[in-house]
Amino acid sequence: CISLCPATKLPHTACLGHKMSGTCPARIAVDPTVSVDTGGPEALVQLALVLKSLCNSTFVLTMPQPIHHRFRTEYPEINFIAQLRKQDLRSGDVLIAPDVATCDEGVVKRGVTWYMWILSSKARKHNWRTLTRGCRLLSHNHWLAHDTLSGIRLQSQWQLNPYISPSIVRRCAAHSSDSASRRRLVLLDSDTPGASIPCVHHHTLGTDLRSSLTMRRSSVYTHIPTLRADKVEDEVERACAVTGCESMRVANRSRAEVHSLLSSAMVIVDWCMIGSERMPIEGVLCGAVLLTNECKCGQDMADFPIPRRNVLRSVHNISSAISRIVSNFRVEQQGYRHMRRKYRTLGARSLQRQATAFLTAHAASVGVRKYKKLYGPHSPDSLTLKHAADLAQQEGFRGGA
Repeated sequence: CISLCPATKLPHTACLGHKMSGTCPARIAVDPTVSVDTGGPEALVQLALVLKSLCNSTFVLTMPQPIHHRFRTEYPEINFIAQLRKQDLRSGDVLIAPDVATCDEGVVKRGVTWYMWILSSKARKHNWRTLTRGCRLLSHNHWLAHDTLSGIRLQSQWQLNPYISPSIVRRCAAHSSDSASRRRLVLLDSDTPGASIPCVHHHTLGTDLRSSLTMRRSSVYTHIPTLRADKVEDEVERACAVTGCESMRVANRSRAEVHSLLSSAMVIVDWCMIGSERMPIEGVLCGAVLLTNECKCGQDMADFPIPRRNVLRSVHNISSAISRIVSNFRVEQQGYRHMRRKYRTLGARSLQRQATAFLTAHAASVGVRKYKKLYGPHSPDSLTLKHAADLAQQEGFRGGA
């Protein structure tokens, strides 16, 4: 849908359809965090647009810097969402912030429901502190919603899956089944460390949902958020020596160069994925084969439905796996059709469906709290989601339609 909705000037609103009634909180504010072109801020922009399509009372939290210009181009309707200052939030409002934010107990005590959106497994301790301060959690994928090491188990209504930039999905569509033009080139991104530097600095923002537009480079791309990154790099180089690959680090490439390299990729190696990282997802959409290991999000078929033979047990399996993929690329590439289909179908509509379930569950949870406050420990157990949502509406919610 390209035409603007005359009433709201919001293309997403025009395309996504009807508003919700009865379950929108007084106001919803989304914190788009920092003005950088990474996946976390992009996911928050997507969520703000979807929530605006459901509830007119959706705002973007006031930022010291404007939203990144790429997001304003990719999602022009974000320019029409009004801003709201954090200090102006009041009882009944909802705030959704990334997991790198600090839960402010003062805001929570004012009656604001604060949700932290988990975008990375690196925020485990931070998430527990968030809960102790009265904030709640949302997850961006299945594995993080069931992160047993963190003791987190979130039901589906608390899971919101962002999607790949629509322009990237369109560009990748032309290359997703192309195998003849793939190059045997191994490119290591500039943030891939040597033997003495652990690759952890790129995750300081906690936004594992990064855009690959400034960092993904091609036939075999290696991004390793571990302390043994040198071992991974050694194995990639060993594989290239066997298969005739060229190995190099890449930095400061233009957007056009990155897309050209990404479209010619054969393999993407991403070790111990801390979330639904944009790099391997976009690479697979463009026709590459993802090679990862049995660590964190790579283990979850719900997030990464890829052949299990390419989810490695050890760094020492990298060389043989790359050799196998390069020598039989067409067959290996076909094994990723399920993952390509999954991430092609994720979009504004799928996120809207999840946001609808989230808003309904939020309204119900508010209703349950008010219900128990009214009836105390002897409250009946027959409270349904509908009754809870109705009670929440009566006790202070107003519709967003």
